[in-house]
Amino acid sequence: MDGPARATASLARPSLPAFSVMAVLGPEIIPVVYGDQWRSAVVPFQVLCAAGIFRVMSNGASAATQAVGQIWSESSRLAVYVMLVAL
Repeated sequence: MDGPARATASLARPSLPAFSVMAVLGPEIIPVVYGDQWRSAVVPFQVLCAAGIFRVMSNGASAATQAVGQIWSESSRLAVYVMLVAL
């Protein structure tokens, strides 16, 4: 495994389960933390959790990707992140 892939994997290991659990438990987390009036924010919260996974991987692998000259792989990751946030 090369540098960017190793950096991405090391950051994805803890963040993927954390974001996944938050997305699944969103209907329970939001009302407890913010109150029942925020129930309509559950779906956007779940979408942002999915986008957060890509953001963590993108931030962590960015420097390593640029260092080895694989700029296009970074661009594709950022494109996926932007599409998820835009949705």
